Amino acid sequence: MLDALPAAEELEIVHMRALRGPNQWTNAPVMECWVQLGGWNDLSSEILPGFNQRLLQWLPGLVEHRCNIGVRGGFVTRLERGTYPAHVLEHVVLELHGMAGVEVWYGRARHTSQERVYRVVFKYKDETLARACCEAARALFLAAALDLPFDVPGTVDSLREVAVRHMLAPDARALIEAAARRNIPALRPGDGQIVQLGYGARQRRMAGAQTDRLGAIAATVAEDRELLEQQLLAAGVPLELAAEDEAEAKGAEYRLLTVDGRLAVAFDGGRRDVTGEVHPGIAAAAGEVAAALAWDIATIDIRAEDIRSPLQGQHIEIVKLQPGADLAPLAQDAAMPNPAAQAIIDMLFPPEDDGRIPIVAITGANGKTSVARLLAHILQATGQCVEMTCTDGVYLDGRRVASGDCSGPSSAMRVLLDPRAELAVFETARGGILRAGLAFDACQVAVITNIGSGDHLGIGEIESVEDLAKLKGTIVRAVSPAGTAVLNAADPVVAGMAGQCKGRVLYFALDPGHPVIAQHRAEGGPAVFVRDGLAVVADGEHERPVLRVDRVPLTIGGRVGFQIENLLAAIGAAYALGVPLELIERQAEDFTPDLEHNPTRYNVLEIRGTTVVLDFGHNPDALNAAIRALEQFAQAHRTAVFSSAGDRRDEDIVRMGELLGAAFDRVILYEDDDLYDRSAGEVIALLRRGMATGGRAHRIEEVQGGLNALDYALRTIEAGHLLFAQAHMADPTAGFLRKQWLG
Repeated sequence: MLDALPAAEELEIVHMRALRGPNQWTNAPVMECWVQLGGWNDLSSEILPGFNQRLLQWLPGLVEHRCNIGVRGGFVTRLERGTYPAHVLEHVVLELHGMAGVEVWYGRARHTSQERVYRVVFKYKDETLARACCEAARALFLAAALDLPFDVPGTVDSLREVAVRHMLAPDARALIEAAARRNIPALRPGDGQIVQLGYGARQRRMAGAQTDRLGAIAATVAEDRELLEQQLLAAGVPLELAAEDEAEAKGAEYRLLTVDGRLAVAFDGGRRDVTGEVHPGIAAAAGEVAAALAWDIATIDIRAEDIRSPLQGQHIEIVKLQPGADLAPLAQDAAMPNPAAQAIIDMLFPPEDDGRIPIVAITGANGKTSVARLLAHILQATGQCVEMTCTDGVYLDGRRVASGDCSGPSSAMRVLLDPRAELAVFETARGGILRAGLAFDACQVAVITNIGSGDHLGIGEIESVEDLAKLKGTIVRAVSPAGTAVLNAADPVVAGMAGQCKGRVLYFALDPGHPVIAQHRAEGGPAVFVRDGLAVVADGEHERPVLRVDRVPLTIGGRVGFQIENLLAAIGAAYALGVPLELIERQAEDFTPDLEHNPTRYNVLEIRGTTVVLDFGHNPDALNAAIRALEQFAQAHRTAVFSSAGDRRDEDIVRMGELLGAAFDRVILYEDDDLYDRSAGEVIALLRRGMATGGRAHRIEEVQGGLNALDYALRTIEAGHLLFAQAHMADPTAGFLRKQWLG
């Protein structure tokens, strides 16, 4: 028996975030509701007096929830045996959705690294409704637990009002459902009723059941009776407008919906579907009316004595004409809107057109930006408009149209909404997937550069390499059945993602004899690798050379291993898209890895007698790879300018200090404003701790600010020495060097 229950305030919704596309949970949109349970955390349902009875009385539909038991009543069984608050909240949220008229069935409740904090995850169809259901579920749970009154009907009515106000109208939903049957994606650009079907240059937009072909002039014509009569008469249409003052009209009224000049649906005044009863002559006449007005979709209200008889011998007149169609009345019968909606979709998109543009998603711990930039450069040779997003901005055919970190879903959405985009290349960062999911529902190519020992671990419930792989594997799970996952065969975690891909897999690696590649080729699979200095594409046993890697500027004469891997990844993605090998060769050899085209991604500069290598190098794997690549340079004395973002784990920062201490003679440490929750000097102290074990660095200095540190290094370094400079921010660093040292 419980002595006392916790206060209601202890159960608090900390925050909610909508993952609007494929995510680490599922390929559908989900809401993550983070709940602080406080004292409720350890209270199981069977020990709360009267809780189960009140909950089932208020929400009798919970008996239909199968839960993980897998049978009707499964969740009720869990309640009786005892289950915990987060799990109960999950099912209450789902049930409230259903009571509001929106069926959703996927839910999860998972603990977090924060004490007594859970994530309640569920699919949703409208973000505002999902948030309202979360709040209502909390209130209902507490009322049931504390034996307080709760207005279930009032709450459900309120949720239904939210659904009506914020969800798409029935006609828009019917069109989206019809599009989905054709695998045509749908986007909602704003909060209104505009719907975009298809992506980029393949898109069509709808307002209700009006297409983007219908301009304001169509509405003007519809309201001008005299103009309507003139156009119908000029076209010789065998129907005329009803007299405005006709007192005794004969016959019954019918509504005919035409799409692309053909009858799609007809129903009588009682909303009964009479499409099959309409005489072919009347159907043809309705199509002629729409064609005469140049309306691709038209609503034609007629009055006829007998809809089943020919035009001749009876009086038929047009009562009303409207451009577009209102499918909402048909939604009273779920079967009725489908023919009209499907006809509209089939008009907008020919049989082989799914409204999709090729999308390449690129992720990994390191190399994402270089692969994205190189691939976009290769694809521009196809003559199509290529739009690319990365950590430095959004690029339209190589021209930057937006600045800043654009590696998240909001920037990708910008591209999908752009009617100019014919090919899309998306650098897809961890944070964006974590916060909002993917912007697209499927991609043609997914590239995973590497996972290695991971990056950003300990942030956002990504605690291990396995967690990171599951998150980044989201793009692999989003590959379409006709698409390709391009995976790093030399990274076991990445190679292990192959089973998650619905399409085919293409492996890449430096070693042509890598066991993963050998096995894959033996089974007839494609691969990209290096043999005798040549990048080679293989399909099974058939090999074709693409280019010499030492002729690709990105690889610095074929001496930078990780850039060769990035080159192979880009070749694999381009090959998967069907780009001819000669175009791949030409464009790869034309790509310049300088401050203009690939800033702070292993740029090699000569500044006043000093060789300067500028790189991002933001995690132990990246720094280690960059240091190994420095072996090509002859300079004996080496200086580094380095820092770390404060959101990295202590052990990762210390490890980078160890690498610095072992590889450089002089190290200039700095801190910028990206300390996150750390105090000033804390990052430098951790780096110093690691450097103390390095054995080589004998001179360690500290300067505040990355640009100040770089400037100080350039002013004090001796000619003939090598300078490795890490830069967190590409644009400010490149701009500073151009202005102060390269001008």
